[in-house]
This record gives sequence, structure tokens and C-alpha cells, in this order.
Amino acid sequence: ATATDLEVCIALPTSAKDGLYMAQAWSKGQYITSNLNPADYPTVPDIKGAKFVCTIDSQHIKKTYSIVSDEVKFNLGGICLETNGELSLCISTDGHRLHTSGDMEILQEPKETKQQFIISKKCCSLLLMRDSWQVYADKNNLFFVDGDCTVTARIMDQKFPNYASVIPSTSDMQLVDFNVFYAVSAMYDFCKSIGLKSRHNGVWITSDGSSWDIIRKDEENKKAYTIHLEGFPYIGALEFALNSSYISDLVKLSPDQKLWMKSGEDSFLTQHDTGSCVVMPLRYDEIKKDCTIEEKELEIVMVPFKLYKPENSPKPRQGKRVASDVVQSTTNEAIEALRAENKALQEKVKELERLYSKQCAITALLTEKQNHVTNEPMKENSSSPVYPGYEKYFSTVRGVECFIYPKGAPAAMLLWLKSNGFIWVRSSLRYEKK
Repeated sequence: ATATDLEVCIALPTSAKDGLYMAQAWSKGQYITSNLNPADYPTVPDIKGAKFVCTIDSQHIKKTYSIVSDEVKFNLGGICLETNGELSLCISTDGHRLHTSGDMEILQEPKETKQQFIISKKCCSLLLMRDSWQVYADKNNLFFVDGDCTVTARIMDQKFPNYASVIPSTSDMQLVDFNVFYAVSAMYDFCKSIGLKSRHNGVWITSDGSSWDIIRKDEENKKAYTIHLEGFPYIGALEFALNSSYISDLVKLSPDQKLWMKSGEDSFLTQHDTGSCVVMPLRYDEIKKDCTIEEKELEIVMVPFKLYKPENSPKPRQGKRVASDVVQSTTNEAIEALRAENKALQEKVKELERLYSKQCAITALLTEKQNHVTNEPMKENSSSPVYPGYEKYFSTVRGVECFIYPKGAPAAMLLWLKSNGFIWVRSSLRYEKK
């Protein structure tokens, strides 16, 4: 069976006879298709004669979040698949950010050995249904094959921009802790939760070399939302503006990423396990005017933010120490201090328990001595009841029947005492009958 929208064609195996298809999704019966002329169905491209191109992993397509519709920018629609047969790389851009995912080593390969194909956004959504695909191509079509499923797409007669020239070199950039972008993402999520929207979701970011400030203004409510970070060093002053929604998408790619920055209005580079992302800053003057705080006019609101510590923090350059190492060292010292404090508290609790047991024993001895001197034993023919097995704890003090509750007595004794008219007298530390 095949299905097509004249751009993408899907082929799946099935069985049909006289226009009748078994309807397994229903409990009984058959589904009769409408009677259409099979000759009107478009011709399905034949994969025979197509040459093998490469194998593509759907996860690389999934990590290209900056895909835009081809109706907006035709040559940027979907993703660009670059391959030399062995290595393959997926690239996507919307003009403001560029995502790459796959074999980054292909950037070093000669241009003559590589070929590019633009895959439409609609076709990409279908390719995410399977884990990997075998890619074949003829003169006009691309064929994505996975077992008994084939997706056919037309080759787009467009040229993808020179993306390699956009990716900056890290030789003149500084490695910054990725918590800075986590804070930008937290600012976006917070503003989204309170319904604060703007045309570009711009945030203003400044650094004096040891601290960072992320600022977002709300002119309508006369407020300025800010996140302040300490302990993430950067050599030199830095100030720039970013679209926070782009950073929020970027954080979702991978929890452990390397962030490279450079002073000025240059782009920023992040690297993860299978690729990289380049983000262009927003217009400097426009965002600075929108985000500059004047304390006399706006109420400053601190946005809550929790630092994220990746499992594998980036290694610093030789002779430098990144903020993640400082955070880790501080955290270890705090944990050791808490453990020592907890151990000291446990020792104090044990000492208090020993003193309490000793005091209880002294109180019992004094009470027993007092009863031996001043108490009169209960007469054998007394009408008052006595709890079986604890007769020696019942006595008469100045004509009042008393009971000294012994340690280890059963819990049922309390109910028995209450039902027989005994009440607890705190001053005497014993039960006395009303």
C-alpha cells in the first residue's frame, strides 16, 4: 500500500482483494474503500537503479531544533544531509541559529568527496518514526528504507548555505560554565509561566569577570526580573543579548554541553556529544535599551534558579580553573561539614539518653524508699482491685490507694487503671485513686 501528498510517498506491505481490506482495528467486519480509479493515482518512483548514499540516525534529525518551514525560506527548509558515504552530518538553520548533529569529522573531509541533500520538514517528521534509515538516491528522488517501509521524497533543487563558514573557531574563545545558559533558560520558563511575552524574548546578559546578571524587563508592570550568578569566572567584561527561547531549546539537547564565548557581538558556540550549535546574539543597542534597569523606576524581582552540575564537567585550559571545579570543591567541603555536625548531634543524643535513664532510676529508688517508710501495705481483705502480677506496686499513702507504674509494664495496664478510677498525679509521679 502506498500513500502520497505528491511530495512524500510512503510504501507499506499489505494485502487486498477486490478492493476489500481487512479492518484489524475494528472488532468485526471489513472496510470497503471508496471506488476510485486506480489510474488516477500518481506514479510511485521506483527504487530500482537508485544508488546507496549513507545510513542516517533519526536521533541526529531530532536534535536539529532550528528547522523552519520551507514556505518561509525555501532553501533553509528542513535539514541538509551532508555525507561522503561513510560519514554523515545533519545541519539545520533558521538564520539566527545553526544546529549540527552527526559525524563532525566530515568537516575536515575534502569538498569534492561530499554531497548534500535538502530534506523537507514534512519528510523529517516521517523519518522520526523509525530509529535509522538506509538512504538511496537517483536523479530526482531520495529513498529512505527501513525493512519493509520506504519513504520517498523529491530532491529539492536548492543550494544550502555555506554553514561551515558560520561555525566559529574556539582558539580565541573562552570556555564558560554551562550554568549561564541554564539560567537564561530558567528566565525564559519563568517569564512564560507568568505570561510575559515579547517579539524576540530578549534577555540582557552582563559579566564583570566573576559574576553574571541575566535581566528581563516588564515595562507594563514596572518590574525587572533578574538572576544573579556568582563563581563562574570570565576573563574580561562581557555584555550581550540573546533570544531566551533559543537557549531553552538548546538546553533540551543535552545536559552536558561546553559553552564557548567571546567578547563583542560575535556568535556563541556550544558543543555536545554528537554535534554543536551556533547562536547569533540579538541587536545590541535595541535589547540594551529594553533591558537596562533603572532602580528608581522598576521593581527588581529575583527569579529562583537552581545550579546544575553536569556529571562530566569541562576541563579547564592549562593554568586556569573553571567555575565548575570551584563549585564541586565547595560542595564537597559542605558535605563533610554536615557529616561532622550530624555525628556530633548523634553523640549528644546518646548522652542525653544515658542521663535520662539514670534520672529515671534515681526517681524510682526514691519513690520506693518513700513508700517503704510512709506507706501502709494494702490489706488482703481490701475491696480495691489489684492488677494480677503487680501487687507489690499497689499501696496506701495516708489513706489514699496509690499505684507506682513500673518500667516495662504492659500497655493494657493503663486502660485497666483508668477503668478502675486511678488518675495520674504529676507532683507525686504515681497514680492515685479518686
